[in-house]
Amino acid sequence: MNDTTLGGASAAQQAQSVSTGATTGEGIANPAQADTAAAAAAASGATDWLTGIGEAGQTYIANNGYKNIDDALAAGDRAQKLVGLDKGQVLKLPVGDPDPANADWQAAWNAAGRPEKSDGYTQFEKIEGVPELSAEQLTTVQADVHDLGLSDRQLQGVMALYGKMGLETEKAKETAGTQATDTATASLQSEWGGSYKDNMNAVGALMDQYGEGVRDFMNDSGAGNDGRMANFLLNITKVIGEPGTLTGEGNQNTETTVVAAQASLAKLKVDHRDALGSKSHASHDWAVKERLRLQKVITP
Repeated sequence: MNDTTLGGASAAQQAQSVSTGATTGEGIANPAQADTAAAAAAASGATDWLTGIGEAGQTYIANNGYKNIDDALAAGDRAQKLVGLDKGQVLKLPVGDPDPANADWQAAWNAAGRPEKSDGYTQFEKIEGVPELSAEQLTTVQADVHDLGLSDRQLQGVMALYGKMGLETEKAKETAGTQATDTATASLQSEWGGSYKDNMNAVGALMDQYGEGVRDFMNDSGAGNDGRMANFLLNITKVIGEPGTLTGEGNQNTETTVVAAQASLAKLKVDHRDALGSKSHASHDWAVKERLRLQKVITP
């Protein structure tokens, strides 16, 4: 046996010896031992690509985290692409977090397209979904976005995104409002049954006659979609009297002759048939009292 095999052989040589022995029957013939030696050879070769590189070069490689020759070649390729570029095409960002008070960051932002002063922004056109800003609000927004380092184009993009979100929010509110109205209507229709239309007319007449702007308030605030409010107003109409009197269309108790009373009674039976026939009707009590009053005029 040659003396070089005694601790002096490389892992690769050992692997070759194993491979030869496994084939010819000489030396190590155990397959498991062959695999172990091959693995050792691979591990040894992992750093072979650094052979011949000086200490400074190896330090640079370690600091940049290059694991193999492919990493180093890729980095070199990227560096080569930058060679010859105009200085204006390369933007060097300062180290550390962005800071509006840092002169280096100020210069970097300006180079990237930010106006030098906050009043230099021009992209404040009216955008659908974004409320128009007052002069004071505009000054505040310009100062804020300037401190963030935004360019004109970036600012316009942010405003457009804000407008889109605003429109989506308004649409969602409208949808929710419509659903609430439909739900309230279905609930009242179920509660009031066949009297729903008459009751709503009574409530509407009450608001128009005694509360200027109340109907608009109910619609704008959403209070008109609350069944409790509708029933509250309906109860008021019952206390005041027949809905028609609120709009000047009802009987004003002016019958002084039998003929007039007979005509009013006939009209009452036609116009307020539902109220006379249903105790649950909002105008039932009034209709019954009015019928009795007219009957007394006709038959004292």
